[in-house]
Amino acid sequence: MSKATILVIDDEQSFLDIITNNLKQFDYKVLQALNGKMGCMVAEKFLPDIIICDWEMPVMNGIEAIRHLKSQDITKEIPVIMATGAMTSSENLEKALNVGAVDYIRKPIDSIELIARINSSLKLANSYKEIKSQNELIKTQSEHLRQVNLELEKLSIVARETDNAVIITDENFNFEWVNEGFTKLFGVTFNDLILSKGLSLIEGSSYEKIKEVTALCKESKKTVQYENMLASKDNKSIWVQTTLTPIIDDSGKITKFVAIDSDITEIKLAEIAIKLQNEKIQAHKEELEAFNEELTATNEELHYQREEILNQAEQLQQQNEQLQEMDEFKQGMTSMIVHDLKNPLNQILNVPKTYNPQKQVAAMQQSGKQMLNMVMNILDVNKYEEGKMKLYIKDKQLIFIAIEAVNQVQFLCEQKEINIQNKIEHGLVARVDEEVIERVMVNLLTNAIKYTPINGEIVISSNHLSDEMARIEVTDTGEGIAEDKKQLVFQKFGQIIAKKSGGVRSTGLGLTFCKLAVEAHGGEIGFSSEVGKGTTFWFTLHLGETVHIKMRAVEKAEEIEKESIAFTEEERRMLEPIINQLKAFTIYETDDIEEILANLKQNKSENLQKWVLLMENNISTLNQVKFIELLKNS
Repeated sequence: MSKATILVIDDEQSFLDIITNNLKQFDYKVLQALNGKMGCMVAEKFLPDIIICDWEMPVMNGIEAIRHLKSQDITKEIPVIMATGAMTSSENLEKALNVGAVDYIRKPIDSIELIARINSSLKLANSYKEIKSQNELIKTQSEHLRQVNLELEKLSIVARETDNAVIITDENFNFEWVNEGFTKLFGVTFNDLILSKGLSLIEGSSYEKIKEVTALCKESKKTVQYENMLASKDNKSIWVQTTLTPIIDDSGKITKFVAIDSDITEIKLAEIAIKLQNEKIQAHKEELEAFNEELTATNEELHYQREEILNQAEQLQQQNEQLQEMDEFKQGMTSMIVHDLKNPLNQILNVPKTYNPQKQVAAMQQSGKQMLNMVMNILDVNKYEEGKMKLYIKDKQLIFIAIEAVNQVQFLCEQKEINIQNKIEHGLVARVDEEVIERVMVNLLTNAIKYTPINGEIVISSNHLSDEMARIEVTDTGEGIAEDKKQLVFQKFGQIIAKKSGGVRSTGLGLTFCKLAVEAHGGEIGFSSEVGKGTTFWFTLHLGETVHIKMRAVEKAEEIEKESIAFTEEERRMLEPIINQLKAFTIYETDDIEEILANLKQNKSENLQKWVLLMENNISTLNQVKFIELLKNS
């Protein structure tokens, strides 16, 4: 057994050393402190078993140190022996004991006396601790007993005054006691219970699961509840709820069981009524749910039908709008077609009487071709869009196609006094369907005339883009195309309203035809325009083989090989004045009409120049082969 720890407090180190050596001889553990304040700190930290304290010390003397130690819960139970050589009177002794010292020893200290007093103080301290522990135990037990008595008193009152039936059994469920409430509820006393039901709760209960319930309560040591139907004192059936509770002592052993029977008949009847009501409610709820499901299905069907009706109404609205748009479009289209056809028809009907017969015929032919071109635009656009349009591609000189196109619109230019110039390069050959490209040029020229003011100018020209492609341009001095209208130019039925030309209207199919026709040739089409300055439409074509022209002068008409040529009556009427004039001129032989006219223009003869002009105006009725044959026969 380990020895006690002793704290020695003294301001003389020599005394501390002497005491320490003496105590260590008896295997005590010794702590040292040089003043009262330091001693209190050491005591609070290490909690020694006993303290030996000097009286007179600096900082804090022995009396002050004892007072401090006794004021602290952690150190107040540590016994303190006062050691002094000066304060030895009985008054001093009394003072030391009053502040809390347990003993008093005078210096110089005798080691045997010191050990005896230390052992005595330790025994006294241990006895005090034991007594204190016993007192606390007694106090705890007394309080527990008081609480138990209070609980028993309360339980007694409850058991006596309650209307519930209370049964107390031993640890084996044998009856020991019943309260007055039991007799009131069932009309049976304790003795009657023993006689009628036997000694045990298990034997006397009519509950079919009583063995399982009592076993569960005993094994789990927890309260269990069960419900059972019993007969009351007047032989009426009542519902009883039994609460079975084990009584457990401090060791955890079950000593008794308390069974409390509560009449829950009204509650049970209410539960039954509630259950019946709930069943009715549930049945009604199910009916409502079925009705709601049916109503929901009906609503969904109505909603679906409504959506269908709305969709149909929307479709009808859209169809109606489309029909209105189509009707408006049809009316507008009809109006535009009539308008487009009316102009050339008026031109046919109102050819100036000042024109000679040949020019009147030419003007009417130009107007007729213009009308035909409009109709063909409408028909051919759909063919191109459906991929049903066939092209007959050949190498053709663009100058002749351009001359024919210019001739077709010449009458329109004259009406607006527009100067039209053909600057297509001589000898420029492209791979084209001649009729289709001629219509492209006519459409572009007609479009330019519509939007070019009186006394304006139109130029059709060409240039080489590369060794493979040529570019044809139609430039006018018209009003130009506004930015917000440019995207409509090549659209089907797109319209550009010319402000300065009196609100010109058109189907817009001419430019659509141009785009489809040029792209069918493998080319491109486009335009550039500036409002107030004019517009240039252009398109590209693949080049063909260059035509090489050979020409020689023929001194006499007899030198030309004579061949027969068949003309229609219309062609004969047009050519008759030309043939008559040719008799007075020198005849040239060549393979190219353009080259013929170019050479003839070098002759200063007034009559020859008139003939050349007449040829240029009427060349649209001939093809190159017939023209050459005509020259040969002339």
